[in-house]
Amino acid sequence: GVRLLKIATSKGDKSSAVQLAQCYLNGWGIDADAKKAVQLLLHHPLNRSKKYHFLLASCYFEGNGIEKDLKKAFEGFKKAAELGHGKAKNYLGDCYYYGYGVSADYYKAAKWYKDAADNHSNGDAAYSLACMYSNGEGVTKDTQAAIKYFLLAAEKPLGLELRHSLGKPHFKQMLPDAG
Repeated sequence: GVRLLKIATSKGDKSSAVQLAQCYLNGWGIDADAKKAVQLLLHHPLNRSKKYHFLLASCYFEGNGIEKDLKKAFEGFKKAAELGHGKAKNYLGDCYYYGYGVSADYYKAAKWYKDAADNHSNGDAAYSLACMYSNGEGVTKDTQAAIKYFLLAAEKPLGLELRHSLGKPHFKQMLPDAG
């Protein structure tokens, strides 16, 4: 595991460095050490790796092992999203929605949330998109689309709290069989 990743990294294998960095970030088989993870990522750039860009962007976003920098986080999430990373698409939607490292743009936020929800079944993105459809933010207000994405979000791990919310009167009124 970690020992082999260290050996491969010492021989210049960038993919192993990214895997080892993830181990350091999560404490998988080794003591968690965000600074070591960031150093590995910065010293072994793997420009076509969606995981590389996502991990480094996450560190910049949270200030984990490196000084917080929302502009660099945005740039990294954008690269990872463009390479097809589902969670990065959701985070990029958050960046556009809240203006993290970029000017807020609800239309672009909705575009990335929709991609993450539709193509990666990302529950967080589905929930955010449902709220946008419900409120008409960046999209045309659409109750049926809001219901579709609320239900998709409710199927995902984040959905425990959401499942409880779907039973509340204001959500029941939106559901087709509500009486």
